[in-house]
Amino acid sequence: MQINSTLQIQESSAICMIQRKIEYRKQNKKSWLIGQDYKIELLEASSGFQSVVPLFLVTQHLTKIIKSNSNSSRREISVDEEKEI
Repeated sequence: MQINSTLQIQESSAICMIQRKIEYRKQNKKSWLIGQDYKIELLEASSGFQSVVPLFLVTQHLTKIIKSNSNSSRREISVDEEKEI
């Protein structure tokens, strides 16, 4: 399964647990890690950051899928209930 990170990071996303932002640039296909006083390419960041960022993106993507499926299921149930009334 391939996840298109450009869909996940439109401009920049904050990763709360590490208090940093990640940014993806379509033009040069590079990811950046942004702190308070620095901006570096993700490839130059520590291995810990290189591991956390993909996990964050996958988790964010799966959470959105689950929420959208949950909302659509609730709508179907409420429509069925309305038909019974």
